[in-house]
Amino acid sequence: MGSCGGLIRDSTCAWILGFAKSIGVYSVVEAELWGVFTGLSCAWNLEIRNVDVEIDSFEALCFIKEGSKGKGWPGLVLYIMELCARNWSISFRHVHHEGNKVAD
Repeated sequence: MGSCGGLIRDSTCAWILGFAKSIGVYSVVEAELWGVFTGLSCAWNLEIRNVDVEIDSFEALCFIKEGSKGKGWPGLVLYIMELCARNWSISFRHVHHEGNKVAD
């Protein structure tokens, strides 16, 4: 069974929101994509319009940046791309797993 999680902080790194959810049986990359999708959805709903996404799966980051529909999860990357196309500023960067322990 897989799960995803993440957190949202403001520009001073103060805690705004944390989330975790069970997503069933998924690969590590799919779990990371679910985390990105869930985090972006939460940020949009909270009316946060300037978002820096830190992601520790380089493979998932490549799918997002290249707009690839992926192997077994085409809809999920498409949903992320649709969120990214909205009127807001989003940047993505890869961080090593050790630097992303709170989300994991």
